[in-house]
Amino acid sequence: MDWDTWIRQHLTKSKCAMAFWSATSVSSDNVRHEAVVAKQQGKLISVLLETLTAEQFPSLYAQQAANLSGWNGDHSHEEWRKLRREFEAKLTPLWIRRQLDELEAELVGERTRREGAERRDRTMQAQIAKEVELQQALKRERNEALDEVAAIKSTVEKMTQARADATAKQAEAQQALKMPKQNARLRKPMLIPLRCPNQPEQPRGNATASSTKLLPLKQRSKS
Repeated sequence: MDWDTWIRQHLTKSKCAMAFWSATSVSSDNVRHEAVVAKQQGKLISVLLETLTAEQFPSLYAQQAANLSGWNGDHSHEEWRKLRREFEAKLTPLWIRRQLDELEAELVGERTRREGAERRDRTMQAQIAKEVELQQALKRERNEALDEVAAIKSTVEKMTQARADATAKQAEAQQALKMPKQNARLRKPMLIPLRCPNQPEQPRGNATASSTKLLPLKQRSKS
């Protein structure tokens, strides 16, 4: 059995074939030949161990190769994860891959529903916070309005008291103005009839105005 037949038989039995490309492997005809056979069977996984130019690494073998030329052993490295996805896809049976795809679809749907619920929850929380803020603002406005009403009420009471005081003072002033007039009327002289000492007394019925003098009360007391 020649080498080509042996390689083809083993590639047929295998689920994938990894070709690690470097400056040395690119120049090997056997490596190139085996990569061609694996690519024809849909089992080729290309891995770059060194940075190669387009002339050194023809596009026939590239096939979205994972570039591990700068890999330092970190399993979270993007190129390493890319390589893992490729050989896991080749090695996983079809029925398992279908189940994994279904589970992945369910996971994506659940993630989408969760994100939607979280967005709705954030929206509701924002609305609640806005309503609380609005209620607090209304409460402040109500308290300010009550304070203004109390201040106006106090002002009205003060004005009412001031008006009552002014009315009382006005009444006192009017009463004070009336007092001098009343006193003047009381001090006005009163005239009473006075009989002359040498004049004989006459009957009351025959008294005439000529026989009687009207003297002020003060002059009577002097006489």
